Amino acid sequence: MGQLRYKKKKNRLSVRKKSGQFEHFDPKKFLNALKRTGCSRDHAVHVLSKVEPHLTEGVSTQKIERITSRYLYKKYRQLGYKYNFKRAILELGPGGYIFEQFVAQCLAKEGYKTTNNVIKKGRCIKHEIDIVACAPENTVYVECKFHNSVSHKNDAKTALYVLGRYFDLKSNDKNKFDEFWIASNSKYSDDALKLGNCMGMTMMGLFSPKSINLSILMVKNKVYPITSLKSLGKNFKLELLKNQIITIDDLEKNMEWLEQLDLSQLHISKIVNEIQEIKKIS
Repeated sequence: MGQLRYKKKKNRLSVRKKSGQFEHFDPKKFLNALKRTGCSRDHAVHVLSKVEPHLTEGVSTQKIERITSRYLYKKYRQLGYKYNFKRAILELGPGGYIFEQFVAQCLAKEGYKTTNNVIKKGRCIKHEIDIVACAPENTVYVECKFHNSVSHKNDAKTALYVLGRYFDLKSNDKNKFDEFWIASNSKYSDDALKLGNCMGMTMMGLFSPKSINLSILMVKNKVYPITSLKSLGKNFKLELLKNQIITIDDLEKNMEWLEQLDLSQLHISKIVNEIQEIKKIS
């Protein structure tokens, strides 16, 4: 396929962000979001050409995401699931506890022995560590920052807060750890990234290009939240999450839960087929 080129329109469309503010629709931003999911430039330009005719003045960014998601699921199914990762992770909320457990499962697949919600005493005060991850040659403390809006950015104040905890904990010789990470479902501001890089702090994010990329860990280790399943309704997902069924792997080990939700055998078969489809994501 020859390289496709996006032809810029003279009149720029205004879109409404989740904050209620308006901004011009930026095709480059749209294309970059698709490329972060593994979409080639040609495919991304093709998707843009199919989505753009459906956009009207003042359209919400949520609607743009829905239109894009529907088309990706129809045409490029695996990319559709990847594009929906941020929405699936968001549905692990509203609290951050399930997200913490999800991140711990991702790290466990990387060979870490993980424990959630561990109390450690620093030099000055006590701290609750969201995840303590231990490997034979490396122990990591992880601070999770879950936000109920994907447009939220972790700023420099967040990085400074985590650094403050790191220094207090490190000042107590009883705390034997090598690194302190931040893991978040939302982006980091430029200043937060600069601070993290300067201080040698790992900043895990869903599509982080310069640190640990959570979406890559998910695909590499086949750790997907049950909220990725389109064949499972919202209330059913909430019931499973409430009972610690967080990932597709958890669900496969506890399939009796689907029967307890009074789902028909036909519905269960659809879920099983979709699980196999999601596990093929590469």
